[in-house]
Amino acid sequence: MGATCHWCARGGLSRVALPHDGAGASVVIHSPSGTPEGDAQGLAAWDIAGSLVDLVVPRECAGCAAPGASLCPDCWAAFAGPVRRLEAGAPRLIPADGGPPLPVWASTVYAGGSREAIGAWKRRGRVDLTPAFAGRLAAIGREIAPAVCTLGLSGVCAVPIPSRMVSRLRRGGRLTEQLAAGLVRGLRTGGLDAIVTSCLVRTPGARDQVGLGGRARSANREGATQVWSLRGVGRGMAAIMVDDVVTTGASLLDAERALAAAGVGALGAAVLAASPPSGQGERHRDGGYKGPGSRPPIG
Repeated sequence: MGATCHWCARGGLSRVALPHDGAGASVVIHSPSGTPEGDAQGLAAWDIAGSLVDLVVPRECAGCAAPGASLCPDCWAAFAGPVRRLEAGAPRLIPADGGPPLPVWASTVYAGGSREAIGAWKRRGRVDLTPAFAGRLAAIGREIAPAVCTLGLSGVCAVPIPSRMVSRLRRGGRLTEQLAAGLVRGLRTGGLDAIVTSCLVRTPGARDQVGLGGRARSANREGATQVWSLRGVGRGMAAIMVDDVVTTGASLLDAERALAAAGVGALGAAVLAASPPSGQGERHRDGGYKGPGSRPPIG
């Protein structure tokens, strides 16, 4: 009998023991523009650009500003450790009825040097970090692939959480698509048929989440995510949502609801970093996770 999924008590996936990193073939991204993109070429171009910039302006660590590298050994160590389950720090993903939460696999805790580095990557143009960060998502893919293989799915789609247009323009592209491409490489290494599909869009009117509290984040995100197209998503496939950071879990919850409404089940989420777990009382005051409704089995 196969392992149970996130919707069916999450048995196999919730017990994945989580290690390591590697490269892979080019990953096709089904993007809103309708034009497939190969992530390998983009990552290589960013690497070359970073080397050229070094000739004029020497790099400094994005986490602590130490000179000499994109991330110094101490700051990189925060990302390079074992991949872990960190949904306990996202209050909106903790079921109010005590049931199992949506699994969130993260490379690190969102604090200190990791928080600074991700902020530099997202808001200060440090795209030289993209290959390393995509590699960490590949590590997550390799770790969870054995458990996902037991579910009998026809394939897995990595679904980036969408950002606002102004954020994409400021960042110079869809950075979460590069993370999703890394996850797909890891899943494929583990023997899964996997693709990236940018099937979600944000509806107009939602504010940037930065600076909002837990309740405000939930109100801001509720109903703000919709499925625009399921191109490339075949029958029997399930989704793994991909984002850079998870704090309250409001964005993931809204995305899961949108996917469920379109008939696509979510196994969980893979992220660079997640907020550290807080006290049980705080999670209950914040409302808890109510889920996308009926949760039919994936298939």
